[in-house]
Amino acid sequence: MLRITVPENNLQERKYIIDIVFSEFLGLEYELFIKENEKNWNIELENGTKLVVEDHFFNKYQEKLEYLKISALPKKVEFTKNQFIIEDDIPIIYGASAPVKITKSSIICPIDIFASSFFMLTRWEEYVNKERDKHNRFPASESLAFKNNFLDRPVVNEYVEMLWNMLNFLGCKQKRKKRVFSFVLTHDVDFAFRFLSFSSVIKTLAGDIVKRRSLKGFTDNIKRLLFRKDPYDTYDYLMDVSESLGVRSYFFLHSSSSSKFDNDNEKFLKKVVDRIKLRGHFLGYHPSYNAYNDLSIFIKDKKRLKKL
Repeated sequence: MLRITVPENNLQERKYIIDIVFSEFLGLEYELFIKENEKNWNIELENGTKLVVEDHFFNKYQEKLEYLKISALPKKVEFTKNQFIIEDDIPIIYGASAPVKITKSSIICPIDIFASSFFMLTRWEEYVNKERDKHNRFPASESLAFKNNFLDRPVVNEYVEMLWNMLNFLGCKQKRKKRVFSFVLTHDVDFAFRFLSFSSVIKTLAGDIVKRRSLKGFTDNIKRLLFRKDPYDTYDYLMDVSESLGVRSYFFLHSSSSSKFDNDNEKFLKKVVDRIKLRGHFLGYHPSYNAYNDLSIFIKDKKRLKKL
């Protein structure tokens, strides 16, 4: 069993990221120790070897949640190379670009892979950076990862692989968790149907002619109305495809009309729900547009969908 010793500050944060990395990602057994005056993340292996990961973040902010400020964000991210990484280089969110110090019985890692992983997974960056788009979302263009050209990289996985390679080098006797993947096909149904009412039909047809200048769109929508087939009613088709692949689909449905980004028709939704259940596929709750910031809307919409 690994013995992990950490400083006595920011314990909730430290326990969280250690559990995520060692239990969730690697599946390794460990004991956690808190030590006064400890400066780094110390990992002792069963054979007496030791990995020291330098602390370049939490020790600077010893009071509870003191790090939750814009000034705690990295000013610049450098990239470095060492023998334990799996890509050509690895970003240093917190840490130093100094070489990894290696002996037969120890490794001193200058990259604070735990604080860096904590930064990426908890997204506290989005809390301290108040920039938002028109839907009140944190834009990716404001992120540290985008500004430093690693937005498309799974850097936490890269840190975990680096950590595992260092532990392996030092002679870790434990076997890492084997990850098993399954295919889960999901459909987020933002709009359950296209033609909500007579007024929405007129608006759509007028938009085809005036706004989109599409005669084909106009005639296609006329045909759909004549045959009473809503263009968004593709549920049977999706279930047909799913069944041909030997899987079941998960449909996440709205049950609200609290904003212009939601549409709702209880009678139609009930028919959809019945069709999906009859064919043995799965139903889930897709929160409405305003539910992210209003628990009462979230609960009300969920109860309504469950009733359907």
